[in-house]
Amino acid sequence: MAVAKLSKRVADALEAPEKGERWVWDTEAKGLGLKVTPGGRKVFFLKYRSGSRVTRKYTIGPYGALTVDQARAEAQRLRGEVAGGTDPARERARGKAAPTVSEALRAFLDAHKGKWKPRTHAEYTRQASRHIIPAIGTIRVADVTRADIGTFVRRFEKRPILGNRVLALLSSLFTWAIRSGFRSDDLNPCRHIPRYAEKHRTRFLSADEITRLGTALEAAEEGTWADQEGKPMPPAPWQSVTAIRLLLLTGCRRSEILDLRWAEVDFEMGMLHLRDTKAGESARPMSDAVRQVLESLPRGASNERVLPGSGGRRHEIKPVWTEVRRLARLDGVRLHDLRHTVASRSQHAGHSLLITGSLLGHKNLTTTKKYAHLVPEPVQEAADRVAGEIEALLSGRVTPVVSLGSKRGRRRA
Repeated sequence: MAVAKLSKRVADALEAPEKGERWVWDTEAKGLGLKVTPGGRKVFFLKYRSGSRVTRKYTIGPYGALTVDQARAEAQRLRGEVAGGTDPARERARGKAAPTVSEALRAFLDAHKGKWKPRTHAEYTRQASRHIIPAIGTIRVADVTRADIGTFVRRFEKRPILGNRVLALLSSLFTWAIRSGFRSDDLNPCRHIPRYAEKHRTRFLSADEITRLGTALEAAEEGTWADQEGKPMPPAPWQSVTAIRLLLLTGCRRSEILDLRWAEVDFEMGMLHLRDTKAGESARPMSDAVRQVLESLPRGASNERVLPGSGGRRHEIKPVWTEVRRLARLDGVRLHDLRHTVASRSQHAGHSLLITGSLLGHKNLTTTKKYAHLVPEPVQEAADRVAGEIEALLSGRVTPVVSLGSKRGRRRA
């Protein structure tokens, strides 16, 4: 950044930087600056403070279309408007008919369609159409205030987690809108809006509950179960029963099991090389129990998925899970709680957080991944021990006598 009396000679001599921007500020007209981009484009700006004491930069015009004298005269005129209480940047933004929140959201979602995972894009689209657009969709992006956002967020008092997710989406929207020139004040109205406190639920199955789940899965698999009214039901799809077993034996997320491809299963190395997880690519150890389940599955030449659905789509396991959960008397237990169960069994077995994090493929445990890569044996041993214990409970080979937390009191059946 340099200071000089702007002239044609100075402007012509201003060289483009390799990266970033290069500025020269005029000594004659206060706030007048000339910027040159790496591409060589030169533009006049006026820097000033508005009535709210916010520093703004107002684009006067490109050098070439405007001479230095014309830019200096325009800068002086604009400073006169500022002194009279007018904010030129805000007036320009309004004059351009800035898009509404609804219009900006659609453009924002379209711009990120190829950058986000499909499920993420679908969820953000759902949040926008269901919550944001009906409430503030007609307000222009340039006019949304912090008070508007605060009023909007208060409607989520009874749904704090959803409120935080929607607020995060809005904050990203306004950051994008500022960069796109739809707001002239460079202020994100979501800034300083307090987030709700979240109570994270941690539910895991006890030894007795795992055994009851195993009994229910056997009944579903063999067709020896009944609905709530006592009417016999046919055997559940093998994909559903297998998916539930694998979720509890691996600690994987539901999408990781339902989207698992045979190409990701490495029997030789005893690993699952997951290509698309919440944390990106992830390698998980394959326990002996998981290996036995996978080796027993049918594998057609055309089936890419380990658990194929109809028409090439992902298999849906929620209907079977609802019935199995009822049969096992596990009211309120979610499929994700099976992942928590693996973590709790690992900790109960005395494994470190390092090992447990490696089993689950946690996103932010960089150190865990590094040590797991260097010494895979303890992780493999942990996978075998945890999955083996769970598999024994599922099959009824171990009869739980006391609740999880006691190291004694289990007997072999």
